[in-house]
Amino acid sequence: MHDNCPNCGKDFYIEKGFYWGAMYISYAVNMALFISLIPFYFIFAWGHLIDYAPYFIFTFVPLIILFAPYNLRLSRWIWLWVDYKFFKDKKKG
Repeated sequence: MHDNCPNCGKDFYIEKGFYWGAMYISYAVNMALFISLIPFYFIFAWGHLIDYAPYFIFTFVPLIILFAPYNLRLSRWIWLWVDYKFFKDKKKG
C-alpha cells in the first residue's frame, strides 16, 4: 500500500494497530466468497454432497490464497472508508 493517497495526500498509516479492524472485514469478504461457492457445490454435487466435500474444500482454499492480496487491499480500503465516513467529525475536536 502507498504511504499516502496519490490524489488527496491522506496518510494511510493513521496509528499503530489501526488496520486490526480490517481483519474482520477480510473475514467477511472470505465468507462472502465461500457462500457464493455453495450454490455451485449443490448444483454439481447433488446427491453426493458428502463425497464431493473434499473437492469443495480443495477448491476454496486455493481461491483464498489466490485472492489474498486483493482481499488485503479491499478490506483495508473498506476500513479506511468506514473510518472516514463515520468517524471524521470525532477526530477533529
